[in-house]
Amino acid sequence: DPLSLVLTRRATIAAKFPSPRIPNELLDDILRYLVPRHLATVCRCSWSVHSIAIPILYRCVSFNSVSHLQGFLRTMKKKNAPHLVRQVALPGNAYDSTISPRLASDITECILRFLNLETLDIRLTRFFDFGPLLANGHFGRLNTFHTSLYAQNLDPLLDFVLRHKSTLVHLLVVSPALIKPLDLSARTIHLPLLQSLDVPTSLLPLFDLGLTCPLTCLRIDIRDAALDSQLMRPWPLGPQRIKSLAVSGASYGADNVGNVLAQIVTLLPCVQTLSLNSGSFRPLRISANDDVQAISAQLLKFSKLEALKLGAKVVENSRPINKREQAQIICGWHDVCKTLRSVELDEQRWVYDVDEQGWNRTL
Repeated sequence: DPLSLVLTRRATIAAKFPSPRIPNELLDDILRYLVPRHLATVCRCSWSVHSIAIPILYRCVSFNSVSHLQGFLRTMKKKNAPHLVRQVALPGNAYDSTISPRLASDITECILRFLNLETLDIRLTRFFDFGPLLANGHFGRLNTFHTSLYAQNLDPLLDFVLRHKSTLVHLLVVSPALIKPLDLSARTIHLPLLQSLDVPTSLLPLFDLGLTCPLTCLRIDIRDAALDSQLMRPWPLGPQRIKSLAVSGASYGADNVGNVLAQIVTLLPCVQTLSLNSGSFRPLRISANDDVQAISAQLLKFSKLEALKLGAKVVENSRPINKREQAQIICGWHDVCKTLRSVELDEQRWVYDVDEQGWNRTL
């Protein structure tokens, strides 16, 4: 029988040259380093590899084109794999204007099937109404939610957040424009697990961030108000708990960076990571003499500051300083704030080497 001869020959070869058996755990670790295109190829190797690679392939999905998005939607309709998806990202900046109402409906229907979703990043703003998704979505494991906001989507957004208050840890809301003033007097949101919050300051009064909230990372925008008025709200912000603070806004300039630091160190003395940015495409300009000295005087008061990021250019007599002068400034800041380990200034990042007791510039 020719068939039996072929099978016998294959069995003989397999006995002489057995293929190495890689443990599934090790294979799983290896496959996690592959990009989705290579993972899709690996899935065709064998059924055993396919069973390990498919969950990794569909765990995190992100789309950079409409064709990619449409192909994924077709795949989800053919395969019974929605339970494998854990993270979905729809940034929207590349294909926002090309999403039709039919495609938007397909996106909503597809995402609603991802019952095990943990991270949802959906920022399709102009041509995609994700109100139905917010109104009907209920994901038992959702801990990270990033979205964009228009005034007409506020109520579905708040209902969605409240629906996931028992699992939500990170919340980011981008507000390109608020069409009308918002009446927030009747709404209060308490998120008992929230650790990271980045929302427009107009929405901050919504959140009950009392002592029962483990918030450690806060990002605020002070374009239209003073910094202390944004931090000192009716909710008690536990100063010992905030470890990371990012402040942006065009309302403060180079002449009062020291004043902003003075307010921060008064309100949040134990902050470990601090970022100050002008909130515009033009960075701040601070002088190499007076402003640097004012910053040094405030850094002296921080007890645990490890990372400082200033979106600023340092100038001396209208001339940008060179890298050597920049290094001298950072060494001076470290002399008054011994806990400082990382400084980003004028898009240059400096890291302190504990062994060599010196600062090194990184790319």
